[in-house]
Amino acid sequence: MIADALGNPTRFTLAPEQQHDITQAEALISSYRSEYVIADKGYDTQDFIDHLAEEGMVAVIPARANSKAPRDYNRHS
Repeated sequence: MIADALGNPTRFTLAPEQQHDITQAEALISSYRSEYVIADKGYDTQDFIDHLAEEGMVAVIPARANSKAPRDYNRHS
């Protein structure tokens, strides 16, 4: 789901329950432009982070607990 600054849903997609949310991420944001993308740890994949950077967006996504190379992120963005 994509939400605006007030938390109002603006777009969503449904996937089968056994499919991880990250599989829908790039398609979900494909027509949106934003300065920042705020997401939970489920979206912590290097491919998605790189995609956001290529699109000029800053990822505000915490690293997963088992991440071998956790990266810094600005949790106050």
